[in-house]
Amino acid sequence: DGAMTVQNAIQWIDSLPPSDPVFIWVHLFDPHRPWLPPEDLRQENGPDLYRAEIAYADRQTGQLMEALEENGRARQTLLVVAGDHGEGLGDHGESTHAWFAYDSTLRVPLLLWWGEARDLEIDRGQQIHGPASLVDVFPTLAEIEDFSPTGSDGISLFTGAQDGQL
Repeated sequence: DGAMTVQNAIQWIDSLPPSDPVFIWVHLFDPHRPWLPPEDLRQENGPDLYRAEIAYADRQTGQLMEALEENGRARQTLLVVAGDHGEGLGDHGESTHAWFAYDSTLRVPLLLWWGEARDLEIDRGQQIHGPASLVDVFPTLAEIEDFSPTGSDGISLFTGAQDGQL
């Protein structure tokens, strides 16, 4: 459950000295079947349980961000939000994501957010147009943190966008 996952992540972060750098991977599995969103989101989204589960994951991400704000870490945080896949939801006769590779399952959100204390030479609100992949996340983070990635087939989304590769 996303609430338990996020609560465990917050407790772990809070157990560390405030000056320690932190890397944490928080995987919210809730938008996967079976879709069992909380009742309030079920009511808000009617019969669309998938949308209600997305809203639940969004709520949990907000809880994590609020905790980072409360414990003073948000200003120096770099957050990556990425979907692992979409769902067919009836497109092309596929109800989930098992067999076909269409936009409904391949085009997923990828968002980077950073606090004000991180002085990056990247414009906030910049959109990168063109295909990107989750393999591009590591080289992108390596560029932001100023180290050379090894063993990745991806490219930095920022350098790739500037060089016309995306």
